Amino acid sequence: MPNDIHSLEFSEKALNPEYYVVSPACFAEEDMLKAIAKTQKKTFFRIGGGYLAEIESAINIFRESGNEKIVLLHGFQNYPTKIEELDLSLLESLKNIFGVEVGLADHIDGGNPLAKVIPILSLPYGATYIEKHITLDRSKKSEDFESALNPVDFKDFVANVRSAEAAIGSASLAKMSEATKKYRNVVRKRVVASREIQQGEVISMDNLTYKRCDVGLTPDKVDCLLGRRAAKNLLEDDIVDFSNVK
Repeated sequence: MPNDIHSLEFSEKALNPEYYVVSPACFAEEDMLKAIAKTQKKTFFRIGGGYLAEIESAINIFRESGNEKIVLLHGFQNYPTKIEELDLSLLESLKNIFGVEVGLADHIDGGNPLAKVIPILSLPYGATYIEKHITLDRSKKSEDFESALNPVDFKDFVANVRSAEAAIGSASLAKMSEATKKYRNVVRKRVVASREIQQGEVISMDNLTYKRCDVGLTPDKVDCLLGRRAAKNLLEDDIVDFSNVK
């Protein structure tokens, strides 16, 4: 997170980082923003305390430089930030307004049991990044310990995030998962005998009914059976399909 041109130049030459972070304090420094944008590296805009107009202006500077690799990181450090100050719903608004990736800079009390849960709620609102502080020992009260997790809690948090991502899945209805197909196959109703049917007896709705089963014809195919005759004796609840009618 370079704070001036000189630190940016040093970062490029000595560190060559994969990402940059821009603090809201730099939003008004056009030359600084242009210089970062020209690196063409993904940049996280920390937008806590920033007005929409300031955010828009900073994004436009990047876009004018041909850099669309922007992530708006919503949140701020208030040592710690109260849960009711998170405003997670803003993530969706920011994503829709500016058409860029969004993320959460989480700074709620690391000692709160909800510290491993609340930030995960940002995922359904479009967050693709979550900033989370970690410290070796919260009891030592080192820098930013207020919002930091101990290593074991951080590990749990990451596992929770991965589980949440898996649970959220895809919004597409185009493809049904194999598990869903299996469930569908088990819970659908099938055509079965409502009573004993004698060989040669005409198949009609008087001797048929629908019950949940994982094999057989579904009710929408029953017309194909009506008027045919039983090819053998059928017991109540036997499947009635083309294998036992003629």
